[in-house]
Amino acid sequence: MIFPLYRSPLLSFGRLHTARRIPPHFFRTARLSTAPASTPHTPTLREQLARAAPAPSIFGTIRRPKVLRHVLASSFLCLSLYLWAARETNDTTDRWVKELGIQHSILGPRSPTTSELRARIMQDLADDLNRYGRDLGDFIQSRAFPILFRNTAAELYVWGANHWLAANDGKRAAYVISAANLAVYTMWRIRRLRPFMTRHFVHDPLSGRWHTLFTSVFSHNQFWHLAFNTVALTGFASTTSHWMTLHEIRTSGNRIPEATTWYHFLAFYVAAGVFANLVSHLYTARVLYPRAVQQLARATTAPTQSSLRTRIAAFLRRPSASSSSAAAAAESTTDAAAKSAAYAIRGGLGASGAIYACVALTAFAFPGTTVSLVFFPVWQFDIRMAVGGILLLDLVGLLRGWRFFDHAAHLAGAAFGAWYAASGMSYWLATRAAHKRSSAASQTHDRPSALPALAARIAALREREAALLARTAGTPAARRVEAIVRRAKDVEGLLREVEERGQPGDLLLFILRSLVWTLEKVWESTEREAARSAKKREEEGKGEGEGKDGEGGKGGKEEGG
Repeated sequence: MIFPLYRSPLLSFGRLHTARRIPPHFFRTARLSTAPASTPHTPTLREQLARAAPAPSIFGTIRRPKVLRHVLASSFLCLSLYLWAARETNDTTDRWVKELGIQHSILGPRSPTTSELRARIMQDLADDLNRYGRDLGDFIQSRAFPILFRNTAAELYVWGANHWLAANDGKRAAYVISAANLAVYTMWRIRRLRPFMTRHFVHDPLSGRWHTLFTSVFSHNQFWHLAFNTVALTGFASTTSHWMTLHEIRTSGNRIPEATTWYHFLAFYVAAGVFANLVSHLYTARVLYPRAVQQLARATTAPTQSSLRTRIAAFLRRPSASSSSAAAAAESTTDAAAKSAAYAIRGGLGASGAIYACVALTAFAFPGTTVSLVFFPVWQFDIRMAVGGILLLDLVGLLRGWRFFDHAAHLAGAAFGAWYAASGMSYWLATRAAHKRSSAASQTHDRPSALPALAARIAALREREAALLARTAGTPAARRVEAIVRRAKDVEGLLREVEERGQPGDLLLFILRSLVWTLEKVWESTEREAARSAKKREEEGKGEGEGKDGEGGKGGKEEGG
């Protein structure tokens, strides 16, 4: 028995298998049967490598920040804002043109020019301020206030009225924006409101919220940040508004007079801030986030999915991890790579991107302007040199990874201002002209209402509601389908309410069309996803049925044997 045992397949591999434990029934089986013992097939190294599953990638286990929704929301917001600004500007201009009347000159009757409209508006504003001052004086005199209080109140009103009257539309808009920024800063000082402010007035690229692209433009949680931005805004808003007036007169030749630049500047300011925040979001999602995840993966010893998730939740503030586990992971981590990854992904707030747009537009529109520092007003610089130096510093900070300031937002705001100085006014004048043509067409012709067509499109979606609900019943997509059905009912009710009130305006009609179009696209996407899920379930059910049939046939053969 020694020789067959030595030549058996179990020991034919030499030293690799000598340490295996021989089954106790081996010798008994050898005595009872003369056939050689059958052993299981030992896979080779190549077969083991082929069967081995690839290591999961960290990018497959951690969700990337969303981008498409932010791009669509920002585009829709900026487009709607400019349409609103064009409508308000045209309505204000038409009202003042009617009030001023037709002007007569040597060449005959003509419409008032932009300069004439502005002069009339300034005269009416001065009369209103004088009337308000007399009312305030009468109120103070009728009360038993001390003489010092009465004199101080009168002097403060005269000072504020003179500044308001001397400022142009852009600077007045800057005063209103600064007041809104101060109100938001006051809300930051209230301790109970800080969680709400952190959630809705700080743009966190990892949160998935898109409305913070707009709200963070008016948010400042430090006084020095608010003070610097307020001083810069009130200084460069005046030159930006002045350039808008000059460029409008030079481009249109008073064919489309503009009574005020208030709405134009407000649209420009908000659009520049939203665009700067969007570019910063894209840079964080596509550059900083993968870099931070790779740093954390390299810094982790023997990384697993759970450990990487904990580390990333601790340093990138993913909401999936609890605060205690995140704090423990943060305390246990001391490597510089993980700390730099945590510092790279931060929320942003402030109006620096919009102010950079005003500064860059001023540098391109008025290249001979000189600027000075706030603390050293004696030192004056050419604005092109000053802006070039600041942009170079931001570019170095972006390449070096400095995160004290949002350099991507600064550069994006400056790029928006430069583009607007080159070709932005043409788009603004085209928007105003299009609104003017549509308003004239609606007044001279009975335009058929578009509401019945939109209602028919919603009704077509509601007809497919039952089929979609039945197809997604019991699946994870059922809740999403129910939410879409509720949105369709809301839009249908909104269309009915607008139709009862009468013919909607251009801006409201554009918003309704956008809502219906978005709902149709989401509905079609959900139907395609439900069809793919149903097909996948059918294939899985068919595979399980074939497997059961195979097991049943095999069992029957064994019983027959």
